[in-house]
Amino acid sequence: QLTMFDMFGSATQAVSNGIRLPEVEPLSRKETLGWEKELVGAYLSDHPIQRYMADIKQANTTMLGALTDLMHGQQVSVAGMVNFVRHHQTKKGDPMAFVEIEDIQTTCEIVVFPRTFTAHQELLVEGNLIFVRGKVDAKDGRAPNRHRDRGRQGHGRSLHRHGQIFD
Repeated sequence: QLTMFDMFGSATQAVSNGIRLPEVEPLSRKETLGWEKELVGAYLSDHPIQRYMADIKQANTTMLGALTDLMHGQQVSVAGMVNFVRHHQTKKGDPMAFVEIEDIQTTCEIVVFPRTFTAHQELLVEGNLIFVRGKVDAKDGRAPNRHRDRGRQGHGRSLHRHGQIFD
């Protein structure tokens, strides 16, 4: 007597006669992480800046997730991967930018004012890990933004490139 399963052959026959997928090269780390972020909205297997966390902690930076409205006006240092740069011009026509950076906790918008933008625009490239020093802007209960150099900072550079995140 035959059963419904006998009509299709044994399981081993089905597997051996199944569809064969072509051999392909494994995805690069950059492609894997890019697809994870695009399809799921988060990194699953790793975070692009994870391998730099020791350097980030050693630089005494504040994690983006720790920025609160209570820190409004305070000078802080943060580090993050540049997600995108939106170029802008002031009313005077000077170039500036709004930059979204991301660390392993969250994202944050950085406002890069004209003088700093002109001095360090080569660092504002998607995928770069940058260290930023500036004041937190969280007035009126808004999510904290970081403002870059209004011309009052007398200490060195305000944007520092650590390295290219994706090889």
